[in-house]
Amino acid sequence: MEQFSISARACESFRILVVRGELDELTAPKLDAAIDNHRDGMPVVVDLSETEFVSSAGLHALMRDRRESLAIVCPPGNVRRVLDIVQADLLLPIFSDLDTATQSLTLTYGSQPSLLRRRISSPKRIRFRTG
Repeated sequence: MEQFSISARACESFRILVVRGELDELTAPKLDAAIDNHRDGMPVVVDLSETEFVSSAGLHALMRDRRESLAIVCPPGNVRRVLDIVQADLLLPIFSDLDTATQSLTLTYGSQPSLLRRRISSPKRIRFRTG
């Protein structure tokens, strides 16, 4: 099991947070804080390519309503299956790799990251039925 870490860097007109290890109830607050620390108006891309596990706390950190615009990079695998099950793609753009995310976001939004913010700021509300 890889040690949890988050590294940040700027790219084009957005920020990239690379998450490594397990995203669970102990580490999700660190990701939440890292996302909230980027209040410069640039969208944030959370790269989960090196994330081995995501719990409900991790999902909450990724999917909660916030001022920052978010996109997710997550290749096929266990973490992507969890994102698919909870239909995270209805709230956030999800890309299979960082190159695709970078190209798509740069081509689509270019120097206008506010367009990404508008898409994400009013997500559809999903209600799950139990029982």
